[in-house]
Amino acid sequence: MLNILLCIYHIHDRINPCSSS
Repeated sequence: MLNILLCIYHIHDRINPCSSS
């Protein structure tokens, strides 16, 4: 759950969980 929040929160970050799939 936190992963998703961090993903959205750091969506424009370079170290976001979204890009680390």
